[in-house]
Order: sequence, then structure tokens, then C-alpha cells
Amino acid sequence: MKTNFTKILVGALVTMASIQISQAQDPDEVFRNSQEDGINYLGKYFEPAIISASNGLANGWNNTAKPHKLFGFDITATISVAGIPDADYLFTFRNEDYNTLRLSSGTEAEIPTFAGGDPDPSIQLEAYEANTGVTTSTFDPISGIGLEDIPVVRAGVPIILGNIGVGLPKNTELRVRFSPVSSIGDDISIDGSFGVGVLHDIKQWIPGMKLFPMDISAFVGHNRYRFAYNDGEGNDAEFKSSATNFQVLASKKLLFFTPFVGLGFNAINSTLSFSSEDANVDNAEFVYDNLGGGRLTVGARLKILWVLALSVDYTVQKYNTLNIGLGINVR
Repeated sequence: MKTNFTKILVGALVTMASIQISQAQDPDEVFRNSQEDGINYLGKYFEPAIISASNGLANGWNNTAKPHKLFGFDITATISVAGIPDADYLFTFRNEDYNTLRLSSGTEAEIPTFAGGDPDPSIQLEAYEANTGVTTSTFDPISGIGLEDIPVVRAGVPIILGNIGVGLPKNTELRVRFSPVSSIGDDISIDGSFGVGVLHDIKQWIPGMKLFPMDISAFVGHNRYRFAYNDGEGNDAEFKSSATNFQVLASKKLLFFTPFVGLGFNAINSTLSFSSEDANVDNAEFVYDNLGGGRLTVGARLKILWVLALSVDYTVQKYNTLNIGLGINVR
């Protein structure tokens, strides 16, 4: 039988991903004898979802290298999905990594992450007393949500953000982004999600480049994202991420169509923390550092009816990311 603890850990991430999950095994078992072991196990279990959400957060800042003219602006909604690769549907459970958890048979095995499916029925885990080695319970590894069953697309955790850009002097643009909603029902909070960035034309500072038939700009942006769940019954979870994006972008406007490319780097760090009275867990925290790295973006923007703009881009990075944007654009 599921407990509220299952709903906290899985329900929070699932609500963030807007998908349904059904699990056959409670996570409570992995905390039975050791909070440290439970954190270790669930940290690896949730890692692909955290990397996906964090990489999605770093995307969708720009859809052209050309800054707005003075006081020009755009208001754009974006959705980014960093696809979870097949290799991260499973992780390797090794007995030596745990103090009170072990495989019923063997010393290591591949078991599901959040993104995976059902575990191999031949694989079972045991919780045992560290001092005596006596088994206290036997259970199946936690099932994943089965992203491999989603056809065509590379599935991940979607991140939806609002973006505002305003033209400043010297071919510079200020960009601000935020979560379009601050809460979902009574249990979910997304407040504190905010970012700011600057896009600046660098052609103007390079001798002889003004006649080059493309726009070239540098961009730096930083944003934070917070997603919290609290059921009011002593059970809560919180996902926090910060992402800094550095890019050099180039684009070429062709009537209503503007292809663009960007080359840069992401610096991303995230945490997932939770407490649960149901499982007697207090302030457990998973820390995920260095989730970023180099990135290459290719995309295009299409102007519709002069002021509407639809953009699509794809970024090759730690988790390759698809971004789609739609907004009002007055240059």
C-alpha cells in the first residue's frame, strides 16, 4: 500500500513533469534501517529527473542574436524538455555502497531510476541490521515511470517559463524570466523562480565587423528555480536549482524567418530535499553539482502577423534539450 511518503517524493516530481505515475513499491523500505542508505538510493533514483529539469532551466533565453532596439520588447512563453537518455533509465546498485541494504542475490545489479520501467522480477533487495547482518525485510526495487513507453519523443521533465526582453542603449537587451504561476493548488509552490540576463551586440566593438552580414552577440544569464510540495501533514519536498548560461550567438534575418546558432557553457547546481513523518525522515537532502557543461544550440524564429513569434531550437548538452517559444515581439 502506498503512503503519503510515496506521494511526496514521486508526486512532487510528477506534478512538475505533469505526468502520472503508478508504483508498486513504497520508498519507505530503503529508509528502514538507515537514512544515509535511503538518501544514497533515492539520490541515484531521482538523478535523471533532476538533471533533466536543471538542463531545461538553462534553456530558452534567446531566439535571435540581434538585441531589441531601444525600448523594443518581447513577451515570450517557453517550454524546454531535456530528454533523458536510455542509459539513465537504470543505475547500478552495488552492495558495497550501502550499510543496511543489499541484493538478495549477487553483489551488483541494474535497477530502475525515476525514468525507467519495472525492475527485473528476479532482482530483490534486502534491508538488514548492520550489526548482525540479519535481514529485516525483502522488497522489489522501486519502479520508474516508464518513459521508454512514450513514443517518438525523447521524454524528460518539462520546464515552463515566462520571458521578457527590453531593448537598452548600445545595442543591449535586458532579459528577465519567471515562472508564469506561483502555485498549483494548495500543496505546490513555485515562488522564488526568477532569472535575469543581458544580450549585447559584440560586432560593434570589432573593427571591420560592422559590414559582416550576420548579427553576433554575447549573452550571460542566471536564474533560480524553486518547486516545493507540502501536504500540511508533516510531509514536504523541495527542488531548487540555479543555472548560469554563457553564450555567443549568431543569427541572420531572412524576411520573417531568422535562423540562429549559439555556442556556450552552462554552470548548474541543484538540490532535492524532503522530510516525512510517515517514514521518520527529517531533512534528507540530495545535492547534484556540476550538471552543466558545454552546449551548442541550433534553432530558428518565425514571425507571424508581424508581432507574433514562434521559435524552436535544439541544444546539444549534458541532456539534449528541445525548446519551443511563442510570444509577442516588437523590435
